[in-house]
Amino acid sequence: WLRPKHGGSFIPKVQVAEIVSEGDVVAEIRDAFGELVEEILAPTDGVVIGMRTYGTIATGQYAGNVSELVPSLD
Repeated sequence: WLRPKHGGSFIPKVQVAEIVSEGDVVAEIRDAFGELVEEILAPTDGVVIGMRTYGTIATGQYAGNVSELVPSLD
């Protein structure tokens, strides 16, 4: 579960089902003046399985989910 340390405007940078690498920017939080206050980063290599749809976010609210990719057993 991705949760920001700051509130503000929520701008997703990825879509559900998109593959991401650890450290990729998943979303941005911007203040009332449009200044970047936080980048939410992918915590692991994986796939985005959820993303907030509201345009604003408060500190600690749900921003999205990145699921770790598990190697195939084949």
